[in-house]
Amino acid sequence: MRQHEDSIGPVTFCLGTRVGRRALHRDTLRDVSTRTREALLIDRLNRQQLEHRGMRFVRQPATGGQEREIKNLRVYQFTLYNASGVNLRNSQIQFEFSSDDVQPWVDRPTRSRTALTPVEALSTPPWKTTFRWQIPNLPPRDSVEFSFDVFEPTSEDYEAALYSDLNVVLRKTKGEPERPVLSPAFVVRSLAVTAVVVTIVSFALLQYQKPIEDSHERLLRDAVAVLDEAEKSPTDHERVVKLERALRLLMKAMREPPPVGPPGG
Repeated sequence: MRQHEDSIGPVTFCLGTRVGRRALHRDTLRDVSTRTREALLIDRLNRQQLEHRGMRFVRQPATGGQEREIKNLRVYQFTLYNASGVNLRNSQIQFEFSSDDVQPWVDRPTRSRTALTPVEALSTPPWKTTFRWQIPNLPPRDSVEFSFDVFEPTSEDYEAALYSDLNVVLRKTKGEPERPVLSPAFVVRSLAVTAVVVTIVSFALLQYQKPIEDSHERLLRDAVAVLDEAEKSPTDHERVVKLERALRLLMKAMREPPPVGPPGG
């Protein structure tokens, strides 16, 4: 029994002891808290609307006064899609435009249905009008729609920013969001950590004269097999999917108690 405990000591420490689990959980939480994530701002519409020849468009100022002719109207439609994996609770989103006259509309989020709250914001040159909203609740995969009628803009460009203390940044894109995948850096680091764990496990398993038929060892063998498949995958997407499966098997093995002795011992 003593010889067996010595042979699987590294594996027990890495996968079975409370200290090893705490260290893994601490490192995982640190990685999650410091990793930069993305929310997507999908540009659905950005075009000139006044294209009718022979027609005259006028606009009545909201504060009253004389009507004025409108020769340039640009319409913007955006979707803020939370692809970050965390709740954007109490974050703020801001838009800036190159006109003094802008009409905004904002819908409720598709899932949470919690209305955004307007917040005062100052414009920074060269932008002339700024809108900012407080986001009370936007869980992962939730989205919210924004529309703006911009009268007489001097440029078709705009500026948008997300203010969040969750390490989430805003990425502008067009079209529907793609299925999120692991970042290359995270994949490489996960492969390195997994390779070390599997090497230790494989060395320990070689100490046995015959295989151990228990759930702990089966999970480890399955993880090794899936990792081998991941190396042979023809595409990055398939490789990441198999890597995720191998990591799940390893995490499940960590929750399974390791064998207490060799069979028949």
